[in-house]
Amino acid sequence: MQVFIAILRGINVGGHRIIKMDFLRQIFGVIGMKDVKTYIQSGNVVFRSDINDIGALAELIRDTIQKSTGFDVKTIVIEAQDFLNKVASNPYIIHEYDMKQLFGTFLETEPHETTALSSIDTSNDTFILGNKIIYLKCVGSYHTSPLTNEIFEKKLKISCTTRNWKTILTIKTMIEEMLST
Repeated sequence: MQVFIAILRGINVGGHRIIKMDFLRQIFGVIGMKDVKTYIQSGNVVFRSDINDIGALAELIRDTIQKSTGFDVKTIVIEAQDFLNKVASNPYIIHEYDMKQLFGTFLETEPHETTALSSIDTSNDTFILGNKIIYLKCVGSYHTSPLTNEIFEKKLKISCTTRNWKTILTIKTMIEEMLST
């Protein structure tokens, strides 16, 4: 069984689309996922699966959540080693920026066309496109940054979701622990 991370977008935000994590773990168990672990209420799920196709996994998870809750939840699935590689490849880490300024926007697929990114008014924030991830450095709060999921989705025409770097590092630790057992 391989280890994966599912990153769900838009649940438990502002009191909307509430899915309790124990219920979410049950949903994953019902569809055959093993060793299911969640981190905070925003939909970060580390699990094992016999299904190796990340597209099929994402679709199965999304469909099952919709059938169980009525919510259509954008779901991005990343293989464990790919996730660890993304974390290790953050170009902002070598500059020792305050971790509170760093974020990762995970992309559902590799973008076909990226020239539209050059037209984004970033204010004082910066971003670097990686392999199915956009590394962000926000001078102020992410919530006041122009570098939102919506702007990246509009420019790249693909789904995405963002996590702060603290959450990403916690997920990294969860994955490493699962891989070591």
